[in-house]
Amino acid sequence: MTSQEMMDEIRSLRSEVGTLGDHMARLRFADIKNAFLHQIRMAVGDQGRRTFQSEASALSAASQCDLKVICLTKLEQAVDEAADRFMKDDLEAAKRILDDVEGLISGECSSCRDDDCSRSATETLRRVKAVLVVYEGLVERIGDAPVDVLGMYAEPTVTPEDVESAIAPLSNALRVRVLIALRRGDHSLSELGRAVDLRTGHLQFHLRALIDAGYVEADRRRHRYRITERGNVALRWTEDLVSRVGPAPVKDKS
Repeated sequence: MTSQEMMDEIRSLRSEVGTLGDHMARLRFADIKNAFLHQIRMAVGDQGRRTFQSEASALSAASQCDLKVICLTKLEQAVDEAADRFMKDDLEAAKRILDDVEGLISGECSSCRDDDCSRSATETLRRVKAVLVVYEGLVERIGDAPVDVLGMYAEPTVTPEDVESAIAPLSNALRVRVLIALRRGDHSLSELGRAVDLRTGHLQFHLRALIDAGYVEADRRRHRYRITERGNVALRWTEDLVSRVGPAPVKDKS
């Protein structure tokens, strides 16, 4: 074997070893990531159940409806089923189960006879779903992101236009105040106007932008507005972004 042939063999071997090292690094990261997300999923599923049980006890004590035992039993079954699906890494099925039950409670064909009870049950389900949103945000941050062998994030596939369409509705302090108010619970138009100190016309203008972006939805039957899961995630990550980079520096006009 000539010196040149030997060098070619060494280069080929080095390339193969490098490729194998890359592959092993990815496998190690995937194993660690999957184990971490599994543990988080178990903890979040248990937290969702505990959240419901705590809220359900208070709801049972406060409600005067003669159907409350039947309703709470069905709610508990739905939450348990959603938690089981979630722990099996089927987040979409878990959210769908909770959405379906919420629709039965607050929909036009609801059998609920106590509006306060119905409203409290709906809020309870949303708090359970909020726990799932926290996990979903975690997965978005570390779970599904492509990683190179050094553990750094690869270039995102999000386009500048995607960024603009998601952030533009939030680039207004009044709209952020609206989302913060709705994060605390549903509001009628008048309640929301008082909460953010806006007249009806101005408020409706900002609500339309948030609704079009999918951050807020209107309950036409009850004439109330609420923040969506997408809105919760957008608000939380926007707050996180600002907490990390800080507000824009104020220019000295002197």
